[in-house]
Amino acid sequence: MIDRSETLRLVFVAVISASLAACSTGVPASGGDPTFTPTSQQQVQDTVVEMYRETLDKLPPGYAFDGSRYSSTGNTVDCDDNATNDHLSPVRYSSYRDMKVPDGIPVEGLVEKLGTIWKSLGWSVDERDGFPEPNRFATAPDGYSIHAIVGRPDGYPPALVAGSACFDGKLADKNIQVPAVLRSNE
Repeated sequence: MIDRSETLRLVFVAVISASLAACSTGVPASGGDPTFTPTSQQQVQDTVVEMYRETLDKLPPGYAFDGSRYSSTGNTVDCDDNATNDHLSPVRYSSYRDMKVPDGIPVEGLVEKLGTIWKSLGWSVDERDGFPEPNRFATAPDGYSIHAIVGRPDGYPPALVAGSACFDGKLADKNIQVPAVLRSNE
């Protein structure tokens, strides 16, 4: 039997997955060049991790993006909900992280600060209706996206979800690990 906290976690993962689908542009992915198509799942995952690192580089010491409560490999799913074969249809990769904030730093204003950081990186940023507020959705020129949300159920920490644009399902490899915890420069 699944307990209440596991049920809430599964609902949260489903909501965030849906939000990534809503914010992905379908533009080919990779480090900023919208004409580049990735050649491996590793490239895709490295680009998602780089989005987190670019964000952390703009934050003071003491912040961490912790994915240890989630799958350490992230999540690779079909771009089309009706797809019947992972290897024939395009897929999207996403990585979930809790935001660890230094002691004494209020989380109020954190999502707005992240939005400002993402705009400074040249990403388009908006707040979306229908999601707990405050929230920010950012999309990089290469179609990768990142989403921040503070208003989570039962006192969970603020969260981030970063993901790729759709890419060739033949490249999907659900066994590539990513670092569980990423930290700002300390």
